Formats: sequence, C-alpha cells, structure tokens
Amino acid sequence: PLWYSLREMELTQMHNPPQRLRTEFLKTHLSLLDGAKGLSPIRNEFSKPLVALMAMVGLVLLIACANVANLLLARGASRQREMAIRFALGASRLQVMRQLVLESVVLSAVGGALGILLASWVAALLLRSLPAESSLPLAFSSSPDLRTLGFAIVISAVTGIVFGLAPAFQTTHSGIASALKDQAGSVAGGGGQARFRKALVAAQTGLSLLLMVGAGLFARSLYNLKNQDLGFRTDHLLAFDVNPKLNGYTGTQIFSLYDRLFSALRSEPGVRSVAYSRMGLLANSSAGSNITVAGYRDKEGEDMNPNMDNVSPGYFSALGVPLLAGREFTASDGQGAPKGAVVNEKFQHYFFGNESAVGRWFGFGGGTGTKLDIQIVGVAKDGKYASVRQVSPRFVYLPYLQDKAPGGGTIYVRTSQDPARAAGAARREVQRLDPNLPVTNLASMDQLINDNIWLDRVVAALSMGFGLLATALAAIGLYGVLAFMVARRTREIGIRLAVGASQATILRLVMAEVTVVAGTGILVAIPVSLALTRYLKSQLFGLSSTDPWTFVGAAFFLGLIGVVAAYFPARRAMRIDPVRALRWE
Repeated sequence: PLWYSLREMELTQMHNPPQRLRTEFLKTHLSLLDGAKGLSPIRNEFSKPLVALMAMVGLVLLIACANVANLLLARGASRQREMAIRFALGASRLQVMRQLVLESVVLSAVGGALGILLASWVAALLLRSLPAESSLPLAFSSSPDLRTLGFAIVISAVTGIVFGLAPAFQTTHSGIASALKDQAGSVAGGGGQARFRKALVAAQTGLSLLLMVGAGLFARSLYNLKNQDLGFRTDHLLAFDVNPKLNGYTGTQIFSLYDRLFSALRSEPGVRSVAYSRMGLLANSSAGSNITVAGYRDKEGEDMNPNMDNVSPGYFSALGVPLLAGREFTASDGQGAPKGAVVNEKFQHYFFGNESAVGRWFGFGGGTGTKLDIQIVGVAKDGKYASVRQVSPRFVYLPYLQDKAPGGGTIYVRTSQDPARAAGAARREVQRLDPNLPVTNLASMDQLINDNIWLDRVVAALSMGFGLLATALAAIGLYGVLAFMVARRTREIGIRLAVGASQATILRLVMAEVTVVAGTGILVAIPVSLALTRYLKSQLFGLSSTDPWTFVGAAFFLGLIGVVAAYFPARRAMRIDPVRALRWE
C-alpha cells in the first residue's frame, strides 16, 4: 500500500498526465534486492567490461601456462638421460612424474606469490586513473582480501598440476636405451614431442590473436569516442558547479547572484563569454517531462518525454553550439515574457519531419486539455548531453530566467588562454561574492570528457597491455620451438649445407616452420574471434565487432612478431658448420 501511495503522490506532481500513462505508472511493481550486496548504481556499467577483462586475463594465463609447459618440455628433453638412469636404478614412473609435477607446482607457486605481491601496487595504479572528484574510488579497494588470495592460490596450484602433467608424461615415456646412449634425437626430444610443442605454440598464437583483436577493437572504439563531434566546442572551456540553494538563497536571490557572478567573470582577462546550464554537460544526468506538440498525434505507448535543460542567454554562442534556425535566448526571455524554447535537430525531425520547428507550439503534460503555451524560437545542432557515448536524444532547451524554481547548476567560462589559468580566477570570484559558497567539479571540458570515458580508457589500456603481453609470450614460445627444431635438425642442416644448399634455402626451411606453426594458430583463431567478439558489441563505439581492419592488423602484427622471433634461430641455422654438424650426435 505504501508503494502505491507514493506512486499516486508522484502522479500529482506530473503535468496533466494522460490516462494511459497513469494506468501504466500505477502498474509498476517494487523489486526488493538482497541488502548484503549493497546499492551499486555502477554495477551494470562495470559488469560487461569486467567480464571481458577477466576473459582476457584467463587467456593470458593460458598462454603463460602453455609457454611454461613448452619450457618444461625442453627442460625434460635435456633430462631424459637423468630420468633413464632413475628408471634403471628402480624408480617407478609414478615417482618420477610426481617429482616433475612437484617442480612445476613450485614454479607456479613462485609466480603466484610474485603476482600477489604486485597485485596491490597495480590495483592502486589503476584506481589513480579514476576521475579526480568522482566518488567511484570509494567503492573500490586495492588490497587483496581472503577471497582474492584464495583464488590466486587455487589457480597457481591447478595450473601447476595441469600444465606440469603433460611434460612429465612426455619425459617419462621415452626409451631408456636410447636415452642412456645419449643419442641426439633423444636428447633434443622425439618427433612426437616436437609436434606437441608446435601445437602448444600454435595455440598460443591463436589465443594471442584473440587478445590482439579485442585490444584493437577497444583501442579503436576509444579513438572514435575521443574524436567524434560532440556538438559543441571543447577547447578553452572551463566548467564548475555551484548550488546557491545550499546556502539558503531563494529564487530572486539566486538570479541576482548569478548576474553578479557572470559580470565578474566576464571582466576577468582572457574571458570571452560565460554561460549557465542547470543539468551540466557530460555529467551523466538528465531530466525530462511529458509534452504535447501542436499538430502531432501521439501513438499508444509512444515516448513523449524529451530531455530538457534550463540554460542562460548566450549559452549557445558561449559553448559553440551551432544554431540551424531561429535565435537563442536573450535577457528579454525572463519572468513574465512569452515562454520560448530551443529544440535540437532530432526533436524537429521527429515531430515535424522536413518542416521547420521555429514558430511551432508545445506544452507540458498530455491529453486534450494540455495548454500549448511554449513557442519554439530556435533549432540547435544535435550533440552529446549526459555522456560521450549517448545517442543524441530529442532535446528541449528552456530559458533559465523563466525557471520558477532556480537552483544549482554548471557555469561555463570560455577563455582565450589555458582553462587551468582561469580556474583560479573563477574560484576567487565566487569566494568574493560568497565565501561560504562551495565550488565543485572545477575542470576543463577536455578533462570532463576524459573523466566521462575513463572506463573506456582503462579497458583499452588493460586490453592492449594483455594483448602485448600475450604476443610477447607467444613470440618466446615460437622462438623456443624454432630453436628446438634447429637443435634436432642440426645434422640434417649440416648435410644440406655440405651437398650445396645455400643459406637462403636454410632460411626458407626455418621460415616454413614459422608459417606452419603461426599460420595454423592464426587461421584457426580468426573464425573463433569472429564468433566471440560479438559479445563485445555493446562495449564498442563507432565500429563493428567484426571490423575487418582490426582483424587484418592483428594478424599482420602477429605475423611480423613471428618473423622477428624466427630471425635468431634462422641465423643460427644458416651459420651451422657442416663439418661440426656431421660429427654432432
């Protein structure tokens, strides 16, 4: 009953809502959430990016584990004679495998311990990237708790066991006789082990491609966000918030304070213009109200609630918002004057099609009894309002001088100098008018834009870091496999050189291995990437999750890294002395 009473009270505060809206409004239900989870308005915003980042962390972990398994295989190959002696002395296969897995677990535990030590430092570094005056840092802690420590310990143990079993299995299934003879093929590892190591590197390359594609998509999305047309000029623009109502100012006193503040700021050196808006740009806040437009018949269930804001005279010229038709507000648009409004392009196209909105009328409320007493006096270019990611909504600007309940808002100062230099003057003028009036969120518009897309910046930076780390690990793995291949085929390469093969032929031999290993991983990973990146679609801006340039760029970059990783083993292969190679066993 209390819930429905509250809804009835809210209905009385609306502007003549139609019966349809009243019915739907009263049908809403109250949902109760588990209080132990707390009230988190940022949970929905963070959930998908965090899932994507956790998936990337998992892929990096898999690549690192595959690399360690590869290194353990190489180490195990060099210890086959030792293992053969252990078997000859009576050690069981289980005992030897247990020793090798234990060594893998110890190695994994050391890595996990180093990761835990670095975790707090890296997390604190990430938190410093949050907006300076945001309340978000209060919602996070950079100190690992027991759950985090437990997760790290379990992951370290599981990866140590799982990725230590394969090398242990391969090492303990070698022939004792050949190992005791210390034959070259035995020492370097058999053909089956070589194929397994190549498969691991191919998997690393494929996983690296997944990460590089994700990193490329996030990086390009961030670039699109930062370089789009916001609908207003962002350069040399300072913004700050004040709220005179907190200090007990009433309606006429607030207007008087703003007038004096605007005059004082305009008199400062380098200040070109000053403006005010109630909601503030890129503040992740919005307001709206149900309207009725003259000559437009709304459909059942149609959204008739455009976003709106109260702005000062000169707002559009100060912020550099182009007016496409009509005029902007002046000092004559005050109390007692005819009500006017400026709408954006989307509002005009939605309600009037290709006809001009200037001179048309609308009113607040719904139904046949709505008073259509607001005339549209101008049309402004579409832009961003609440956030940089926002799709431009239908928007109505109202003159703040006609606001019956004025309050706090955002002051904009357009300067001819660095906005940081004007910040001190702005704070000083406010304090001179009222020493008890706080100035908040004082920042340049460029800083506000960065703060507005801080999550995109963090995700792009982390995904790029993960992608580069994965690529580096894959390059190390590829180098190890090629060096392994050269060592196994030293005698063969020596014979080729002895019978007249050129160094170019040996280079092609090594590069063929690179093409097969890296190419297989890339070819398998491309369709997998196309299938998985669709889950990133909602996190991207201005590009498709299957953007071909990103996929081509990631594949080319990995191919280039593969060539660089292959250079040193190829150079060593080309410099093999045939005489010494023929003696090599």
